[in-house]
Amino acid sequence: MAVRLAQKVDNIPLIQSLLEAQQSSFELDAENRDLKAEIARLTEVLSLKGRVEFKAGSYRLTEGDGEERGPFCTGCWDSHRKLIRFSRLMRTAYVCPVCNAQS
Repeated sequence: MAVRLAQKVDNIPLIQSLLEAQQSSFELDAENRDLKAEIARLTEVLSLKGRVEFKAGSYRLTEGDGEERGPFCTGCWDSHRKLIRFSRLMRTAYVCPVCNAQS
């Protein structure tokens, strides 16, 4: 609306300033969304951190009911703080479907 008004009065510098302000607004909105997503991810990691335990060559997650989930990849948790469940290769061997680490 403001740009249309500036166009009617034929004020080029005002139009440029309004367009720059609009572009800045879009960039700030995108940055805000990215930051909110990062906060959500870090909040999730913090909630898991005290419940993740290293046992028998992999990580296990203790749920609120005391039940254990896992095994999870040590490389993915240690480097990226992502709980990636190992896939069973053989009876006693596991592989990470993301980084191919074996346990």
